[in-house]
Amino acid sequence: MDVRLFPSLQQNVCHNVLEFIPERAEIVKEFSRVLRRGGTLSIVKNNGAGRIMQKVIFQNNINEALNLLNGGNIANTFGKVDLYNSEELIVWADDLRIKKILGMRTFCGMQPNKNVKHEPEWYDKMFEIEMKVSDMEPYKSISLFHHVLLIKQ
Repeated sequence: MDVRLFPSLQQNVCHNVLEFIPERAEIVKEFSRVLRRGGTLSIVKNNGAGRIMQKVIFQNNINEALNLLNGGNIANTFGKVDLYNSEELIVWADDLRIKKILGMRTFCGMQPNKNVKHEPEWYDKMFEIEMKVSDMEPYKSISLFHHVLLIKQ
């Protein structure tokens, strides 16, 4: 890819489908290669602990939760999801450092009352609480997704 055609790629990149492909390490290395020093790589990924919480509490699916705890994977409409740890990203590209990890969908996805989700006021309040806890432990640890911000050294 000729990054001169896409100058914004040299500064910031956002990608969120690494869990669906086996070539994760190669792709992260390539993203790092096209970033300028100080550029940001933004990755949204499933959080294993949050997925397990969702399976046990919201879905009452103990077997799938045990499967995830034992190293199994999950599937969705896009295919098989292979979970990985955020720290693996800096192993795959040794010139990247984790700047921040934010939690996403800590509570919203676990709300079992589907009717309340049609109320605009509920969404406004849910958004407010999600934003407040996105950078707080232990909420980040149990969120469904992690937003990992990496910076190129």
